[in-house]
Amino acid sequence: MNPEVMDGVIEVARETDCWVLSDEVYRGAELDGVECRSFAGATDKTIVNAGLSKAYSLPGLRLGWTVGSEAYINRAWSFHDFTVINVAYLSDWVASKILEYGRRRKILDRTKDHLNHNLNMLCDWAEHVPALTITRPKAAAITFAKLNIPMSSEEFVFNLRDNFSVLLTAGKWHGMEGFVRFGYGTPEEYVRSGLDR
Repeated sequence: MNPEVMDGVIEVARETDCWVLSDEVYRGAELDGVECRSFAGATDKTIVNAGLSKAYSLPGLRLGWTVGSEAYINRAWSFHDFTVINVAYLSDWVASKILEYGRRRKILDRTKDHLNHNLNMLCDWAEHVPALTITRPKAAAITFAKLNIPMSSEEFVFNLRDNFSVLLTAGKWHGMEGFVRFGYGTPEEYVRSGLDR
């Protein structure tokens, strides 16, 4: 999200006294290499969630974090105390090493390179598929493709699932009828296998 849009979100949140919930699990792996700023601290009603599962490619550690006002953190901590005994020592140790200054950047660059590679493969493929138009995203591991055929997004994804064993999500399920959602954060061979079908 560019700074102007972020500033607009913050301004609207302040004017309307609404909450901002920012999911920042891919922050640091932006496709252009420019790390966007965090919403952390933007307002007293801002909550930021992040973790090691996406941009750091470490879902097995089951570690994440949340940032917000002192009141929010105290309430979240009370729920945490009743749902988690403790963090696994090995996970905690690995996380501390991953987040070290020089190592963090190397891992995020690796993720960025992987995502760019798979996105390029997807976009190259889509150039030869007139039924779809893909607009390149600036971040994350998903993109929405516009359907250029007279078929609902649900019909399209169910057809892919039933006839080709390919799973996409219908734009309708995201409030974007006429589009389908592609994920490309998986290993290259999975993306290539789906595109080859």
